Amino acid sequence: MSQPAKVVVVMPAYNAEKYVASTFNTIVAQTSNEWEAIVMDGGSKDKTVEIDLKAKKYFSEKSYNDYLIKGGLPGVFSIRDAAIRKEVGQHAAFYFIRWAHVAEAPLIIALCGDSGNRAYHRYLHEDVGLAGAQIMLQATALGLGSCWVGGLDRPAIAAILKLPENVELVGLLTIGFPAEEPPPPVRKPLTDLIHYEVYGNRRSDVAATPGRVPGGVLSIALRRLRLPVRF
Repeated sequence: MSQPAKVVVVMPAYNAEKYVASTFNTIVAQTSNEWEAIVMDGGSKDKTVEIDLKAKKYFSEKSYNDYLIKGGLPGVFSIRDAAIRKEVGQHAAFYFIRWAHVAEAPLIIALCGDSGNRAYHRYLHEDVGLAGAQIMLQATALGLGSCWVGGLDRPAIAAILKLPENVELVGLLTIGFPAEEPPPPVRKPLTDLIHYEVYGNRRSDVAATPGRVPGGVLSIALRRLRLPVRF
């Protein structure tokens, strides 16, 4: 199929030979043929894989898509997790670009925060960002690779993960063993990044004059009433 399927059927399976064929028959019986089936097998010991491979050959002749993905651990629980990661990966996209590595990652961490708290919401992205950075540092210390993914279809992923309305998805972290070790990218010189004392002052030996704080009588009174607090 040259175009993405309109319907994606994800089937976690573990020793499911009694149900796989009937499930495929149900899919084929639908009016639309713009679909793909993803069978997530969790190490089945019966004929589940054999049946799916036969179906895969049949569907290829009919121009349908059928994918068989084998899980590393036996049991249905781990393969359900893989199925959810696969589906999340389909929506890890920014407009017409989909980040292919998300669906392939063995671990995806959804970085979320409570947006229902009005006071905390102002600092939600800062706090979640700091937490994500610490996770990435720890992953590196353990010899793992990580990637922050921000370009997302957030409403779709929130629906897949069944996030409550007050929980905001900030980003995703993919974690896994690096497939390669590229050289560090060229860094900008500090002289292009640092401003001394005020914005625009590039020289540390030049004195800077602070700007003026805008505001009227009410702002001045509020500043004088503020209490100093230490954490």
